[in-house]
Amino acid sequence: MKEPLISIIIPVYNRAELIKETLDSVLAQTYSNWECLVVDDGSIDNTWEVLNDYSSKDERIRIIKRNRSPKGANTCRNIGAEDSRGEYLLFFDSDDIFFPWCIETLTQFIRRNNGFEFGSFQQLVRSSFNHRMWYRCVKDTPENYLLRYLNFRIALSTACLWKKVSFYKTDQWDEKLSCWQDPPLIVSALLKQLRFYWISDEPLTMIRMNSDAGQTTNKLKLSNYLFALHELNVKLNSEERKILKKSIKRKIWEKGNYSSSYEELNNEIRIAKSFNFINSREYRILDSYFKLFFWLKNVPLLRYLVYKGQYLFYKKQKNERVIVTFNDLSKTQKEFILKFIPEISDERMIDVRTV
Repeated sequence: MKEPLISIIIPVYNRAELIKETLDSVLAQTYSNWECLVVDDGSIDNTWEVLNDYSSKDERIRIIKRNRSPKGANTCRNIGAEDSRGEYLLFFDSDDIFFPWCIETLTQFIRRNNGFEFGSFQQLVRSSFNHRMWYRCVKDTPENYLLRYLNFRIALSTACLWKKVSFYKTDQWDEKLSCWQDPPLIVSALLKQLRFYWISDEPLTMIRMNSDAGQTTNKLKLSNYLFALHELNVKLNSEERKILKKSIKRKIWEKGNYSSSYEELNNEIRIAKSFNFINSREYRILDSYFKLFFWLKNVPLLRYLVYKGQYLFYKKQKNERVIVTFNDLSKTQKEFILKFIPEISDERMIDVRTV
């Protein structure tokens, strides 16, 4: 049986050091029939020089400069997909790491499942801030994945494997979005009833959460998410929209406590109202609550009581994250991770598990 060509597509921006380790992990794959398309989003450091060096050493690494607007990772992903030669597409981020057996595991699964259209697998996340690791994805049914996305619960990630012809049945990557980029694509696939497969319970890749300039999601305002959700909302039926609206109201309550100012938050609440995510009455409640909350910033006791009062309006969502200790990993996983993150040790991992 012919070995399928896997096209790995990586957008990159100002990641000259991290992209080296990502590409080293691609080159370390035990499966050899792959191509890696790295699409540069206009880097102003020496990322392009690094990419040139790698592509000159291995012709399977192909490098592309984004040649159209808008700027952003999603545009780069679509450009990579358009230029790919493989039967299957695997989207990946420029600071993440493949375990050496990743692509081989994926291709073995493809051979066993003729109807494959798209699928996902378990991934490890490692934070550079507190040195914790946790599982990124949740194994579930397609129906429940849709509900997970609508309720902002842990679901899947960017690194899904797609049969190329199936990817083009979706709405593809929405190039207007600067955050929450993968949920609209996956929801589009679920709504179009593409066949989803869970590929592996064992983690095949590692996501590195860094504080470099290329990782901006955590810095984005609530309004950025609202624009992404507005794009998603138009694809849903009436019942699904009700679920999403309820989740958005909860998210406003949760994120509002961490806004830098009342003025900033008030603007975001207005945007939510303009998209019909909240009605006039809900707007007045939110506006009055947070006006009082910020007014009491120098009266901590009263502010704390007001903070507790918000739970009259929504139910806090339970944390589903599962923290992983270094001892939970296999010997080969440990050895490979230590090549890239030598400071990891059992002492740096806190064994806390959440359900």
